[in-house]
Amino acid sequence: MFAYTREALANKPIAPHAIRFHPGRGKRSGFISTILRNVVFPVDTCVADGTDMDLVALCPDLASARIARASMRQRVWIYAEISGEDVGRLARPIVWNDCGVMVFFASPHHSRNERGWVNVHGNRTTAPLVELSWFTFVRDLWMRSHKATLGGPGGRRVASPSYHGLFLPLMGQVRGWQRPRPHAREALLAATRRWALHTLAAGLQAAGATPQPTAVGAPGPGRRPSAA
Repeated sequence: MFAYTREALANKPIAPHAIRFHPGRGKRSGFISTILRNVVFPVDTCVADGTDMDLVALCPDLASARIARASMRQRVWIYAEISGEDVGRLARPIVWNDCGVMVFFASPHHSRNERGWVNVHGNRTTAPLVELSWFTFVRDLWMRSHKATLGGPGGRRVASPSYHGLFLPLMGQVRGWQRPRPHAREALLAATRRWALHTLAAGLQAAGATPQPTAVGAPGPGRRPSAA
């Protein structure tokens, strides 16, 4: 019986069944549960990488902003599924109905039962624990339509931008699916950049790394993003 160490993960791919744990499969359950209890999966890429809707593609100057550089250094931990083909790629965060994605600013120590289930303040999952930068998490959040709770239940909440009011209209402009409107693309990009900077600041403030931002998310065209 053994478990992969973090150093081994850097050079040794893990089969998909060892990442997406399915409870109740006899001896395999105990083996995979042991892996999940002893390993934090470090990831450095997400679904946004290489797409024209990545925040860093839409706002090239964002990565050079001081708050973005600080966010790249700030590590966070979430429960998530990762790619079976690329262990270093975030596939899908675990989202709960009451709190969305729970983001921890220190590695949590939640024990698993013999079937690999972990109870996170009443929310359960068999997904592994993933470590990534706050900047990568925000880039991933931008591509989705859920919220996140900073520091676990009871913490501050941030939301992805209005999916229909900001993300989809911008994608239509970027990809030429919608008729170009005067200044529409520039306005959408400006709203996107404001949302990214405010959300990055919210996470750093929750981690104790930056002063309190004035707002969690800046509203884009259309529906107002929820800040709670």
